[in-house]
Amino acid sequence: MFMKSLPHGVIFLLMTFLSHSAYSLLSFNEMIISSEVLRESKVFPFRFYFENTGEYPIEIKKISTSCGCTIVKPVKNSYSPKDKGDIEGAYIIGDRIGNQEQEIIIETNDISKRYYKLTLRLHIKQEIDSTPRILIWRINEEPIPKNVTISSIVPIKIQSIQAISNHFTISNIENKGNNMKFEFYVKPEPIKKRTKAEIKVNAININTDKPTTLTIYSLII
Repeated sequence: MFMKSLPHGVIFLLMTFLSHSAYSLLSFNEMIISSEVLRESKVFPFRFYFENTGEYPIEIKKISTSCGCTIVKPVKNSYSPKDKGDIEGAYIIGDRIGNQEQEIIIETNDISKRYYKLTLRLHIKQEIDSTPRILIWRINEEPIPKNVTISSIVPIKIQSIQAISNHFTISNIENKGNNMKFEFYVKPEPIKKRTKAEIKVNAININTDKPTTLTIYSLII
């Protein structure tokens, strides 16, 4: 009785919606890509593979991302039933480090499921890193030297460790384990005003002779 009381145009749209709900779908091999990547790689390429497993053609109308650092495009825009395709993309690493998450929203012409959300999760790490990355002293605090540990995922040779300031000195550089762990100390001079400095660790990958630089920050606040 309810269907008979509806106008023919509304009934047609309702039936179309129901049929598309049952038979129209982009099926992705995976909705989330998780990976570790070196910051030195500069770019992380990726692909999300899918198939139109429904009985109707589907058109990709728009793809948007949560950051301009993520560039994506489909191989083509229209997919017939059983057509396979992929969303090809690249994540521009830039100066980012640590855990990063980006969303990719696929908009289609399918009224039953217009949007698909894909997720890119990356842990960006460097060939070398330090603990800590920031050293802090307080004004009028005793200028006690602080320890820094350099860790590497590849064997490295330390070429130099330099404080870009006359207010800090570097001492006691030691190789603590197979050219993959080093320690040194940073000491500020007694000063009574705020100051900051970068500490540049310049190293070379022993296996590839590729140079790399790590920046540590020293602050008196």
